[in-house]
Amino acid sequence: MSEIISHKQAALALFEQGCQCAQATLGAFCDRTGLSVEDAMGLAASFGGGMARMREVCGALSGILMAAGLIFARTAPGGGSKDEHYRLTQYLSAQFMRRVGSIYCYRLLNIPHAAQIPVSTPRTPAFYADRSACMAAICAATEVLDEALAAAENGTLQEKITLEAAAATTAYLNEQA
Repeated sequence: MSEIISHKQAALALFEQGCQCAQATLGAFCDRTGLSVEDAMGLAASFGGGMARMREVCGALSGILMAAGLIFARTAPGGGSKDEHYRLTQYLSAQFMRRVGSIYCYRLLNIPHAAQIPVSTPRTPAFYADRSACMAAICAATEVLDEALAAAENGTLQEKITLEAAAATTAYLNEQA
């Protein structure tokens, strides 16, 4: 009998195998998005290091937002609610920020806010020791999306992303910026 692993475990395993943070989180949700692992790796390739090591929005968050788009968003032009999905995206981002303190890579890594040479750091034991913030972000991101999926399944997600709730979420995000 094969052991069932969580999305968090799957994401950490992908990160430890050399995937960057966006690839790790999006790849962990292939069971829910319908993407192949190869397609997830390609789709998320530009988002590691806060978008190609520019240290902007954390790749772990970007990965779950891509997954959320595939799972929850409209599927055809003119279908679904763009505004509802924006509320969901802000909600997920705020939940992530509450757990790790920021949505920005440079803040999570406590490094200057500047683009860096687009060359990956070799994956050594020292790299992983220095990237505990990345692993914490990966864990937080997967937990946030798993909680939203559970809320959708038990019928409570809509109350978390009402327009009234969105006002509080937006205020929180703006306070933290």
